[in-house]
Amino acid sequence: MIRIFAGLSMWAMLFLIATITLGFMVKGGEETWWHIQVALGTAVGITLLHSIVFVHLLGTGLGVKRATFEHKIPDEPIVQALWKLKMRAYPPAFFCMALTIMVAVGGGAVQQDKLDPFIHQLMAFALLAVNLITIPIEFKVINENTALMRDVEAQIEGHPAKVSASSNTQPAKRNEA
Repeated sequence: MIRIFAGLSMWAMLFLIATITLGFMVKGGEETWWHIQVALGTAVGITLLHSIVFVHLLGTGLGVKRATFEHKIPDEPIVQALWKLKMRAYPPAFFCMALTIMVAVGGGAVQQDKLDPFIHQLMAFALLAVNLITIPIEFKVINENTALMRDVEAQIEGHPAKVSASSNTQPAKRNEA
């Protein structure tokens, strides 16, 4: 996962810088079309990048919870660790997604002469700064999440499954973290 995230984050940041650069280069007319197209692609890419972190943490968390249930491994410290990881990554990732949408909507407002371009520019630079802060946090959380999954796998290797792999039992309803 870390390689995928590294590649996506690199491309997202390059496209964000390209979008900002194009925004300063255009003075209306045909060039504006390029800024708008690249900006929309960048907005989708940044939102996708941070959404992937959400989905990855949700999916691995559910997988770890199910594995601890099926293999009768004590899950309380693991669930707490998963919760802490999610709470370190979710707020900044969500803020990046929300700010990305705000910048995109602001760009549309600039096109309609409803927003001062300077405000849109400030929001774009804020988006760049927030991503430069958030991406390293997400890298660290993904690495720690991977280490936690490996710890659980090591515990499973030491404890053979108590529940048959062929059975389709569902874990008991638990408080979702």
